Amino acid sequence: MKFKIILSVCALFASTTLMASGHDILSGAWRVKSVAGYSSSFGMSEKQINYLIGKRLIFGKSKIEVGRDTCLSPRLHFTEEDMFDFFYNGYRTDPDDLRLPERVTIATIECSNIFDISIFALDGRNRLIFEKLGVFYEAIRIKP
Repeated sequence: MKFKIILSVCALFASTTLMASGHDILSGAWRVKSVAGYSSSFGMSEKQINYLIGKRLIFGKSKIEVGRDTCLSPRLHFTEEDMFDFFYNGYRTDPDDLRLPERVTIATIECSNIFDISIFALDGRNRLIFEKLGVFYEAIRIKP
């Protein structure tokens, strides 16, 4: 199943498969810090939205985990996109709320199972935005 992941990292190459450098950028543990924004039609209750706050987001070579969601055997492919067009036209959300750069690298993810997280956006090496059912979350890297 394909889902979109967004990474705003200049060093990533457009239209390339995730390699060691891409994995290194995402790998490790992150903590879901807060809600960063909403699309015009989100599909969760306040209790469901708040469930992820404080949870860990783990990127490994064989899986990606956040809360109860797991992507098995992830494969990523990257393209560079205009941040405003992607978020406003694709999600009907105000991109300024997400505090991302004007150009972002979009990565499509393929999992061997169903995965509710559709996009990730990496802002530097320590801040991450991801979308689940129309809600955008901010996560920060956990220091080892």
